[in-house]
Amino acid sequence: MLVLSKDPYVSSAVIIFQRCSVLITEFVLIFAVHSLLLSLLGPTTRGNRALKSVALALFAFNFGLFIVDHMHFQYNGFLFGVLFISVAKVFQSNYLFAGFLFACLLNLKHIFLCLAPVYFVFILLHYCFQTVNDKCHFRFDRFLLMGLTVCSVFSISIGPWVYMGKFQSLLSRLFPFHRGLCHAYWAPNFWALYNTLDKLLDLSGKFPEYCMGKAVLSTTTAVEGNFVNMTSGLTGDYVHACLPTIRPLHTAIITLIFVLPSLLICKRCSNPSDADNPQVLGCILLRAVAAAAWAAFLFSWHVHEKAILMVTLPLLLLAVVSRKLRGLAFYVTTLAHFSLLPLIFTSAEQPAVLSTYLAFTVAQYSLLGRMSPLVYTGLLGRCWPVLSSLACVHLLGLLPFLVFVRVFLPLRYPAYQFLPLMLTSVYTAIGLFGAFLVYIYVNMQWTFARTEVQANDDQEFAEFVSLQEKKRN
Repeated sequence: MLVLSKDPYVSSAVIIFQRCSVLITEFVLIFAVHSLLLSLLGPTTRGNRALKSVALALFAFNFGLFIVDHMHFQYNGFLFGVLFISVAKVFQSNYLFAGFLFACLLNLKHIFLCLAPVYFVFILLHYCFQTVNDKCHFRFDRFLLMGLTVCSVFSISIGPWVYMGKFQSLLSRLFPFHRGLCHAYWAPNFWALYNTLDKLLDLSGKFPEYCMGKAVLSTTTAVEGNFVNMTSGLTGDYVHACLPTIRPLHTAIITLIFVLPSLLICKRCSNPSDADNPQVLGCILLRAVAAAAWAAFLFSWHVHEKAILMVTLPLLLLAVVSRKLRGLAFYVTTLAHFSLLPLIFTSAEQPAVLSTYLAFTVAQYSLLGRMSPLVYTGLLGRCWPVLSSLACVHLLGLLPFLVFVRVFLPLRYPAYQFLPLMLTSVYTAIGLFGAFLVYIYVNMQWTFARTEVQANDDQEFAEFVSLQEKKRN
């Protein structure tokens, strides 16, 4: 029987169990990635063996999973393994099992709820609608079968809570809207930029007629007592000083708007040869999953910084097979992993954490960079070289920025303990938000001009495989 106590429970047996269970369950992720690589690249040959090895290594030694799972004792590797197996089943045209696994995933961790619209639209368009003799027909039997499969999973998982009359209590714990717009350590998303702009406007003192938030905060705090200062490092609700105060409904609407491009990615292929091609459809789902997860991370309510893994891991898979996304994936992964560094704040672990971060960053750049030269055209046309240069400067600035927030600020301004965290969130959020817009642009181009764009990708990949064969011989 569990005994509740205000004192933390410390046990070496529990720590050993957590470490071992995280390591063991992460093999689900390795199996899932291997299954996806078989679908994406086909059976292992002399030409693609190196690429598969690189992909497996980048997942097995992923820095984000190292920080979040192996040091915080979470099980994201296992959860993403279930997600990727579900996607792999789409590559095998087993939509029913893919839907079943995704329903199980939602009940394992509700953070994946942001992917539900993508799965619903994708399965509806590509499984419940069938093309026969150039005519599209709705298959109600498939729709019913999929619905029964998903509902059965939720009935088994949530049914007992409904039966015991505890469903409302369950919802309040799954969706704690009273915790505020941002977590105690701001996730590097759009709201970190929004909060910072609000703080700068308030400190400037140039717009007193608009900055009435402090008066509202003092009144509301006295009455309800659940509001906190946004830069206090505490979890609670916010009242913005100058900008409009954001509420859960606002974030829900904005998130849905930015999830819409991921639903457009799922549209039925105009090319008949692609409409029933499992490899094409699987890639479409994977790209849509990354887009929806990215939008949810940037705009949802009370997002944790660890949720960035929902962006980096699918994007890393896409980067393995799409040369056009490799530079973008490296940029995003480097910023995302940098934003996770404050999670480990004790001085004893800093050498190990920083050296591991540097080693993984260099490995990803070296392994994927050597396999495909950087592509400066085809994404945003003439603007792409300028954006690439800005991205390089942004990444190179991480080193002096790290010294600034880890050494200078604590020594010069020791009282402002939240300032290094806020600046880290803002610095990385700028890049992650800009990269999201680029990613959406690329996918819209890929979706609505698919034949030309994908042909270029296919040709580049064929040239890469041919080059690897020549090197082997």
